[in-house]
Amino acid sequence: MNLHAVVRGAITAVARDLPAELYTMTGEQERGERGDLLPVFTGPVPVLGQWQSIKADEIIQTERINEATTVRRVYLRATADASSRPWASWRPLGRSGDLLKDDRGAFWLVDAVIEDFTHEGWACVQAVLQTVPPRFKVKEPTDGGS
Repeated sequence: MNLHAVVRGAITAVARDLPAELYTMTGEQERGERGDLLPVFTGPVPVLGQWQSIKADEIIQTERINEATTVRRVYLRATADASSRPWASWRPLGRSGDLLKDDRGAFWLVDAVIEDFTHEGWACVQAVLQTVPPRFKVKEPTDGGS
C-alpha cells in the first residue's frame, strides 16, 4: 500500500509542491576558465518537491554538516525515467552529490537519500543549502542518432 498516495491530498493542502531543477552528478571533472577542476553534471531536469525543515536530532550526520548549515528534507516526485530520479542507489554509501536549484535560484547539495520509494513515485533526500553558488559544468547532451 502506498501510504504517501493516501495522504498526498492533505500534504499538498498544507504545503504545495514547488518546482525545482535537478542536476545529476556524473563523477567527471573538466577544467574551468581559471584552470581549476569543476565537477560535471547532467541536467537540468525539472522536478516537483516538498521542502521541509529537519530537526537537529533528525539530521543524517555527514562530513558536510555543521551547526551553521541550513538543511532541509525534500520529498521529490520521481518518475520511471532514471535521469530524473534524485537518488543514489548506484553510489557509495547512498550519498548523492546531485544539486537541486529551487524556485528562488538557490542551490542545494543532495548529500543523503533518506527514503527511496521511486518505485511508488517519490524519494526523500537531505539537502544542504549552498551559501556560495557552486561552480560546475553541465554536460551537453549527445546526439544518439549519428
